[in-house]
Amino acid sequence: MRKGSFFLFFSGGLILAIQLAANSQVNKYLLLIIASGLAALAISMLSFQRLNWHAIFILALALGMAGALSRLNTLTGSSNHGWTGIPLSSVASFTGHLSEDSRESANGLVFYHIKLSWCSTAGSSSTARANGRAVVMVKEGRELFWGERIKVSGSLKALSPEKANISRENFFSWVAPQDIEVLGSGSFSGLLHRRGQLLKFLNRKIEELLFPSSALLRALLLGQRQELPLKLMSRFRKSGSLHVLALSGLHVGIIYILLYYLFIFLPGRNYRIIAASIIVSAYLFLVGPRPSLTRAVIMLCTGGMAYLADRDFNPLNILSLAAAVILLIEPFSLFELSFQLSFLSLLGIILIGTPLAGCAAAYLPGFIRFPLAYSVGAQLITAPVLLYTFGSVYPIGIPAALLLIPLISLFIWFGIIYLMVSWIPLYFVGQVFALSLHFIYLVISGLTALFSQAPAVTGSGHIFLWLLLPAVVLLIRRFFKIEL
Repeated sequence: MRKGSFFLFFSGGLILAIQLAANSQVNKYLLLIIASGLAALAISMLSFQRLNWHAIFILALALGMAGALSRLNTLTGSSNHGWTGIPLSSVASFTGHLSEDSRESANGLVFYHIKLSWCSTAGSSSTARANGRAVVMVKEGRELFWGERIKVSGSLKALSPEKANISRENFFSWVAPQDIEVLGSGSFSGLLHRRGQLLKFLNRKIEELLFPSSALLRALLLGQRQELPLKLMSRFRKSGSLHVLALSGLHVGIIYILLYYLFIFLPGRNYRIIAASIIVSAYLFLVGPRPSLTRAVIMLCTGGMAYLADRDFNPLNILSLAAAVILLIEPFSLFELSFQLSFLSLLGIILIGTPLAGCAAAYLPGFIRFPLAYSVGAQLITAPVLLYTFGSVYPIGIPAALLLIPLISLFIWFGIIYLMVSWIPLYFVGQVFALSLHFIYLVISGLTALFSQAPAVTGSGHIFLWLLLPAVVLLIRRFFKIEL
């Protein structure tokens, strides 16, 4: 097997297997038998010969299919029982834990995203283990955090097929605030409680800033976009820069760079890399395990370990490793738009952006060619998915990134430093950073308003998708010469 190809074949097998298991009309028992047979075949191949891509690919097929089947949970129960274990119409209460922090909309409606564990009938006369996800909507509900176990007294309704997503919610429920009972946070209750307290503290400090710069900082640091003005959201979308507001590898990289230089007092680069890697891992725990952030932290820490061990590393291999880890934990992340865009955009940067930047080395300075080339690569690869999902893309986002990303970086850096010094009992220190943040916000808002005037490219994305993928393969083989 070629160096650096292990995780490419492994993640490719996982993706194919999850697709087959999720979309196959074959009986699930038969799929389970196939998965077991593939696993046995892979183990026998690995036992009697050297590591090779055939065995790795077959093993990944088996693992991916088994993982997808476990999530589908359709081996028992009839269709009208769904994943509730009892008839859906009989459900009177259900228990589970929050898969993310609660979110409040502008009209005061609070959303709780729950991973189900138990469902009960009236009076708890019948209780059954459940699986799946539900979104619970409560008017003026209280703030709850990821990991908390709750019991909801209310009925469940299935989402219609066109609205349901196999990787997200399967059910929904409307209840009153008094119908929510917090049961605890499990074995990690102390740690999760401290996480919730820290989030509340950070939110209080951010609220002391001028609005709407406070809303932008909360979105860029904590991923909470509910307070962003709709006009500003529209400007970011029409300027092709909406991805900047979604926590991703960009934000992890910005934070990592700041931490690296803040730890300048540590003896040697290795200690700075270790310290910065630990803190960005803690940051992932603080804001929650989103696919794009998880991918970025895995890649960053893996790259850091390779550097510390003085080993060369293939970015494609690290990207595949991140995909494999996420899909093994949650197979149906594959169908989430955030997962797809996160991995595709970085794939475009690696396969198109990096070679393009090299070709432009003689014509453009580094501070222009790298952001420009990376934006082109990310836009080309993600355009089919965006066209298919939303019906439009905004090419103006490529030049807009040249100005907006440095400003966003500066905004995040000032925001972090503001939070670090806000406890100092000197009024003017906090005010200096607060005013600086508001000034940067005004510049960002003005630029997005300017770029949002550019036209969009519309289409279905179907034909474009199939034309683009072979073109990318040809580019890889003929021009980029990247060893897979």
